[in-house]
Amino acid sequence: MDEKHARRNEVLGFIGAVIAAVLIGTSPIWSRLSEVGEVATAFYRFLFSLPFLGLLTLWEGSFADSYKDVSLTPQEWRKLLVLIVCIGFAEALSIALYYFGVSLTTVAISTLILQSIVIWAPLGAFFLFRERFGLLFVIGFLLSVAGLILVIAGDNFSALASALTSEQLLGDLLSLLSALGFSFILLAYRTVRKYMRSGATLFWPMIFAVLTSLCGAVGSGENLTPSTWKGWAVLVLNGFVSQVLGGILYVLTIRYCPTGPFTLASVFQTISSVGLAWVIFDESLTNWQIVGAVICVVGTFLAQLKTQDLICARDKCVEMCPPKSTSAGKTVPAK
Repeated sequence: MDEKHARRNEVLGFIGAVIAAVLIGTSPIWSRLSEVGEVATAFYRFLFSLPFLGLLTLWEGSFADSYKDVSLTPQEWRKLLVLIVCIGFAEALSIALYYFGVSLTTVAISTLILQSIVIWAPLGAFFLFRERFGLLFVIGFLLSVAGLILVIAGDNFSALASALTSEQLLGDLLSLLSALGFSFILLAYRTVRKYMRSGATLFWPMIFAVLTSLCGAVGSGENLTPSTWKGWAVLVLNGFVSQVLGGILYVLTIRYCPTGPFTLASVFQTISSVGLAWVIFDESLTNWQIVGAVICVVGTFLAQLKTQDLICARDKCVEMCPPKSTSAGKTVPAK
């Protein structure tokens, strides 16, 4: 009964992860449709998500009860506060860079580059926490890099060198910087999550993200007021759909869905972005870019697999097909 219950949670976790990926994948579409600047769009995304995250924090307890029952010294609490501020600043910067990247290149390419988060985060964990990775990660990393080159180059490889000064390459580089920023955020959230509850982990950094993006929008002279009600609707939906629904589902499902299926579910973020961009903006990928996208997906999946996952899969196969006993007391492998 427990095994069936665990299996049901894994299936529901995978379905939730797919839905979360699809919802998060709408973010670049809202950015393209926005009537305000990129930094201002990021500001409203954070601002409109803040009340919902506040309700989630209250549902878990209270704002004063955001922390788990852990004993930290005053110096450790100060470090935790600095880390929360850094997460908010990094999230505001990363979202703004991603929106700038989407405005300079295609939605598909920008989203595919952003998917390289799952490559850079383990590398950061290796340098910061000395976490080791195996051969599968190296193979996945090389495949992902090769796939990204194909996606950027397209059908004309000779145009890749001339593209070094193009506007599209600048958008690709901004998307890559955004991916590096989100990799830091993932690692930082993992540390904060040890000491704070789920809602508070998302709520408190969001306050600093709102303040950072507001300062950036005002400082850059961007227009903060949409001209139509449709512009306001886009900003509200960006905050509620991409940040709240997608983010909460992401946090809730990551504990139930195994690493391999969860990584596979994240592919639907790219499918959602590319599909919507094709329908709304008439953007499409060339044949070689499609090949590169597939290679990126395969590389990402391999990079997230762990040796322990393969061992568990092997053990499950052994349980399903146990070795047969012979009359002499010896065992032979099941066919």
